[in-house]
Amino acid sequence: MSTRPSTAPEIAKDVLGDPSFQLLLRTHIDRETDLVGQRTAWVMASQAFLFSAYAVAVNGHADRTSPGGGTRSRLLIAVIPWLSLSSLLLLVVTIVGGLVALSRLRTLLHSAAEARVRALDAGPIARIAGLAAPLLVPLTFLVAWLVLLAHD
Repeated sequence: MSTRPSTAPEIAKDVLGDPSFQLLLRTHIDRETDLVGQRTAWVMASQAFLFSAYAVAVNGHADRTSPGGGTRSRLLIAVIPWLSLSSLLLLVVTIVGGLVALSRLRTLLHSAAEARVRALDAGPIARIAGLAAPLLVPLTFLVAWLVLLAHD
C-alpha cells in the first residue's frame, strides 16, 4: 500500500470526474440560468413601470389645469430617466455577474464531463441566441432613455 500523498491536480481530477459533483455543477448552472432570466424580467418590469410613470408625468406637465401639474411634472420628467438609468445599470451588473458565473461553471463542467454529458450541450449558437434578451433588452432601454434625455 502506497502512502504517497495525492497532489492537488489528482484530487481535482477525482472530484471533477465524480458524477455527483457533475450533477452539483449542473444544478448550479440551472440556478444561474434561472437567475439571469429573473434579472432580465426585472429589467423589463422596472423599465416598463418607469416608462409609464414618465409618460404620465409628461402628460401631467402638458395639463396646466391640474394642481401643481407644472412643477411636480417637470421634476418627475427630470428625475425618472436618471432613476431608470441607475436601476438599469445595477441590473446590468447583476446580469453580467450571472453570465460570468455561468461561463465559469460551464467551463468547469465541460472540462470534467464525459463525452456523453458534453453531447447534451446545445452548442455555441444556441448559447449566443440565449444571451440576446439578457444583453440586448437592457441595451434597448438604455438607448431609449438616452434619446429621451437628449431631446429634453
